[in-house]
Amino acid sequence: MKRIGTIAGTLALSIAVVGIISPAMAFDFPGGAEVLNKVIPAGSSSSEEQTRNLEDGEKYIAEASYSVNALDNTLDGFREGAYQSKEDASKFFSSLKDLDYLNKRNKISELVAKHPELKNDYKYDVFTKEFPKKFEDFVAGKLVAEVNSTLDYAYQQFKNKSSLGTAADAAEAALLVCQGILTVSPENSKVKALEKDARVAVSKIGQSASSAIYTSSFHKENVGKIVFFKSPVQIKKEGRSASQFTSADSIYSIAYFNGSVKELSKDEQSCMKVVVDGNEKLSRRFTITAERAGLSYLDLEILPEPASSKQMGAVEYAKALSEISPRAHQVEFSLFLGDTDRPAAVGSFELDCSGGVEKIAERAKGLRTKALANVLMPKALMSNPSLEKAILDCLKEPGGDIPLRVVLLNKDWRLHRNPLTSIIEYRSIDTAVASKLKNGNHRVFYMSFKQDYDGRTYGRTEFNAMGDFEDIAPQNIFK
Repeated sequence: MKRIGTIAGTLALSIAVVGIISPAMAFDFPGGAEVLNKVIPAGSSSSEEQTRNLEDGEKYIAEASYSVNALDNTLDGFREGAYQSKEDASKFFSSLKDLDYLNKRNKISELVAKHPELKNDYKYDVFTKEFPKKFEDFVAGKLVAEVNSTLDYAYQQFKNKSSLGTAADAAEAALLVCQGILTVSPENSKVKALEKDARVAVSKIGQSASSAIYTSSFHKENVGKIVFFKSPVQIKKEGRSASQFTSADSIYSIAYFNGSVKELSKDEQSCMKVVVDGNEKLSRRFTITAERAGLSYLDLEILPEPASSKQMGAVEYAKALSEISPRAHQVEFSLFLGDTDRPAAVGSFELDCSGGVEKIAERAKGLRTKALANVLMPKALMSNPSLEKAILDCLKEPGGDIPLRVVLLNKDWRLHRNPLTSIIEYRSIDTAVASKLKNGNHRVFYMSFKQDYDGRTYGRTEFNAMGDFEDIAPQNIFK
């Protein structure tokens, strides 16, 4: 009986070998398991499985090689100072963390132990030999110096109380770069020492910056964000924020920064961009007043109650939002402090206008009326009727805006001399000019005018430079 089972098992194995049935099916024959286990021991792979495993290994190494090649652009595109900001350093850290180099290297070692022939693939050399050498050279030749420079910059800024935010940001940037490097080269002694230095800097500078910059834990948690509310809001008493509004709701906000407005804007004009469903609806440039420049946050009215509104920006935000369609929208506000393409704070909310935008339009009208009532022409510091007339004549264009009144904002002309010869080249004066626009509205433009000097006399009055502007009620122009 045992012999019959062995014969049957041998027959099953033969059939399996030629491919008529699978090895697994051979176990169903009497004695098949005994014979099959002698030829193909339990736990071993078939040639088909080995081929598949080899192909999977090749694919894994190819993908790993591609991942380090994709990092070449980061390494090749490096420039001095590239990682002195936390934002840029965070991107560098994330790219190295996502690379997951050490785990991939260990996995490839396991694959090569099972399939030594995988070493013959050039992609194996790319991942295990070429990239580590290139990365170590990059670290030694550039990144070590970059981290040292960033730490020096952080301590330099730390000396100035008005630059604590910049100092803390730079210290954190240095730490992130070190941590990124160590995800690839954990035994790099120089970088390990720099990481220790960076941790000390982050702790030392961060404590001072935190107390000077952050008004509360809520502020610290929301740095770089614009947070929205349904009722008037005060710093340190924020209450419940909101991310969903209807066209009937009031909207207020606070933008939180990691430094003072003055530090971040460098005294340049700022800009608020409003994007609705991916399309820019408004780009508003404005100057932040001196009394608010020392703050590390800004409270911003978006759709406030007109009776209590105090900010001109709300007039423009309300007008822009009153022009969207009656449906649900995603609205994003981005605040840029100074001349930069990086927003200091960003926030978004859903605005459901499915019930119509009439209430927003009504609010916009009320805000404009309230705002214009408070806009008056500035006081003149000099009276010169002939010059004022010359400026009005200079601005008149057929079919254009109609200039109505000029106010001179300097007590006298400013002289501008050649920096090398000290010879007078021209003189200029600042003004406020009220005009009636082509659309019927009225606006005050702050601009300067000049007169060139030929060595004997001054020439005709010409436009020199444009500054801010604001709308004004017509009845206030001659007050």
